[in-house]
Order: sequence, then C-alpha cells, then structure tokens
Amino acid sequence: MSWRLDDKATVISRSLLLSRSQWIQSASLKQTSDLDELLTALLVSARPAVLRGAGEEIALRFRKTGSHVFQSGIEAALDLNDTAWHRSSLRELARRALRYGHIEYFPTSQTDRPYPDLSELRSRSAYANRPALRGLYLTDASQWHKAWSFVVGGQVVGLVTASRRGERAYHTEILMRAQDAPKGTMEALIIRAATDLKQEGAYELSLGECPFVVGDPPDIRIHFYGRMMSHAYHARGLYAFKAKFHPQWRPVFLVSRRRLFLPLVDLFFTTGSARLFFDALFHR
Repeated sequence: MSWRLDDKATVISRSLLLSRSQWIQSASLKQTSDLDELLTALLVSARPAVLRGAGEEIALRFRKTGSHVFQSGIEAALDLNDTAWHRSSLRELARRALRYGHIEYFPTSQTDRPYPDLSELRSRSAYANRPALRGLYLTDASQWHKAWSFVVGGQVVGLVTASRRGERAYHTEILMRAQDAPKGTMEALIIRAATDLKQEGAYELSLGECPFVVGDPPDIRIHFYGRMMSHAYHARGLYAFKAKFHPQWRPVFLVSRRRLFLPLVDLFFTTGSARLFFDALFHR
C-alpha cells in the first residue's frame, strides 16, 4: 500500500472479483498517527482488505488477528545520515552523466513550473511499447511532493519523484529514464534527491520495493512468482541497481484476511501483470 502525508485524507481502493476483497491501493493521511486508525478500520471492515507492500509491523498486526501474510519482496531505504549512498564510485557515475546535462529540482509543483510529463518520458523509455502496471505506485503528478529531472538539450531524459510518508521521510514513486539518457543518469538523480532531502532535514529516502526478492541481502533469491515473471520483469536487475546505494533492506508483505491464492490471482490481472506477462511471452 502506498501512503503519503497530505492535507486531505483519502483512500483509493479497488474491488477484487474472485476473492471478494478490497485492495487498498493507496492512502493519503493528514498525520502519521492516522495510519493506526486506518489499519484498525481495515481489520474489521465488512469487505476483507488486501494490502500490498506492507511493512513488518503492519504484517505482524494482521497476522495476530488470523490474517494471511506472504513476503512479496524487500524495500531499499537510504539512511540519509549515512555516507554509503554517495560513495565515490556512484559520484563518479553521476559526474560522467552530468557532462551531458543538468538536474532540475522541483521542491513542489507550481502552476508556472509543473512537474515533468511522465507519459511523454515513458514514450521514450524502454517501457514505451509494453503494457503499464496499474495501482502499484503513484503515477499522478498531483500525488507527488517533489521531483528531480535530468535534462539534456532542453529535453527530460530522466525522472525521480517522491512522496512524503513521514515528517522527515520520503518514498520514491517514479524512477524512469529515456533510452538515450547518458549512463549514470539515474545514479545522478538519486544522489541529488538524497542530498537535497538531507539538506532540508529529512533522515530517510526509500527507493521502494524490489518485488519477488527475498532473503537477507546480499544472499538473496527470487521466489516462485518472480521466476514465473522473469521474462517480463527483471527483478534481479532492479535489486542490483538499488543495491549500489547500500540501503537498509526491509521485508515487505502481501496481507489478506482471506487465503492468499485468490487475492494473488486477482492482483495478477487487476495490476496489469497478466498483460505484461503475456505481452512479453508472445513478443520475445
């Protein structure tokens, strides 16, 4: 479940047909303490809730009430007070990329300076001709709190966006680059984002989940569903990229008050994973 702090409390959910459950895609909370109230309501809701990307504390809370829990991946979180995320090898990659362009920082979206157009960038990325996943991260610019773009010759070739999920903690929503972006573009963007946030008083930047990856890094393995999706989704490659920044790794879970098989089938189709799977299968 993606959740963020905002002035207005909202919950975005979708009904799952087979499991007759309610998938909680995202939530906007006025303060972090509101999360506890939301979870309490979900534990007793008439329509059983399904949460994806839940942390250990939330997973344990649901498990104690008899819910079913399945580790879906691991989350990469940067401790901004540590120095591992800006080690010399990463700074050198960033420096090389910055020979060709520059980074623009959007502390907030403004009428005269809106966030970069994600759909336009996607049309020039490796994902341009592939089905888009749905509901797994915040793709609407109105849901972002900050953004950083890499610009070459007046054109955006890389984008990182973040939402705020704590008083001093942020979570990346979008990590995307054009196919012709200079090598090191994403490293440069993440280093800049972490640097800016640290200077503004933040203590953590999550790089998000590595789906299908389990284990205790660097001793990892790809679980069954990841191996099944391997021709369509490169879980190990995403893990390798995020591991460059030496993050703190945390397990994340799929949580359901119903047995997990039907919710997993529901999510396979509802999130667009099925379209991605079959598209890759028939267009290899």
